[in-house]
Amino acid sequence: MDTVYLDGSEYWTYAEPLYSLPGLPKFMAGSTANQRGYDATWSIVADKLFLVALAGTTYNSSERGLAMVFPGCSAPVFADWFCGTMAIQNGRIVQSPDFIHLFENQVTLTFSSGRVVSQEVLRRKYAPEALLDPILFRPISEIYELTDPVIALLVAAGVHRLGDLVQMSPTALMRIRGFNVLAMERIEEGLTIFGLKVGMALLGWSAGVKLYGAADA
Repeated sequence: MDTVYLDGSEYWTYAEPLYSLPGLPKFMAGSTANQRGYDATWSIVADKLFLVALAGTTYNSSERGLAMVFPGCSAPVFADWFCGTMAIQNGRIVQSPDFIHLFENQVTLTFSSGRVVSQEVLRRKYAPEALLDPILFRPISEIYELTDPVIALLVAAGVHRLGDLVQMSPTALMRIRGFNVLAMERIEEGLTIFGLKVGMALLGWSAGVKLYGAADA
């Protein structure tokens, strides 16, 4: 992830503004954790995006720092080539779906020629996952009594983990199109193995896991 500074605060981003630079040299992968081969630090000042530091190694060049990409230039370099959206985040990790961390605070910025043209702030609600039974984070496919068609119905209804499933009431489950009494019986039987049942109240699950939190008013 790149580091971004905005209004005195440090953020991180999965966006890669440097990749859209025409003529960008090829970097050597430093490790499996950094396949792209570089680390960039950015700063947003007066609604302009600047590249302030660059670490890495390029092929067929002994240059280091910004000189790898901008020979003869000194920091900061105005990123006038960048157009697009950048989501920057900080705070505590709220969720990590598919190995991508989602943090408490997010600012989504849209750029045109390196200048901010719009900005949207999102605050995600945080609930420590440690307070929730780890079993709740297991996928519903671990209920071996469930058939693939039933699992597909649940996933389509937004039910992915055991925690999603147990907080639903029997009535809500039966309202799922294609669901039937046999599927309900298999769910109840499978959940008992984990010491769970449908209709449980899970304090913090909605905020800490299914985090699609609305922005604070």
